[in-house]
Amino acid sequence: MENALKFEINPYHNFVCKERKHLELSGVKNVERFDENEFVLETSLGWMIVKGSDLVLNKLDTEHGDVIIKGNIDAIEYTSAQTKKESLLTRLFR
Repeated sequence: MENALKFEINPYHNFVCKERKHLELSGVKNVERFDENEFVLETSLGWMIVKGSDLVLNKLDTEHGDVIIKGNIDAIEYTSAQTKKESLLTRLFR
């Protein structure tokens, strides 16, 4: 399932992960895409990839750039926009 949600944000980016099941993010500029295994988000400090299982978008505040993701969180990674594009192309040709 591919989704793209863009919105205005506050310029600060933070995240809090509680027990690897609840992730609160601020400073999110764009939710590029997401599914039950991966979220790709653009933050005010760069691209973030959240990987896991049973992931769901629990809250989306487009006015403030706040996002809450729930599920089993296995990894949180920051990456450059170039790396993100390469990984998406790589997936298409698997």
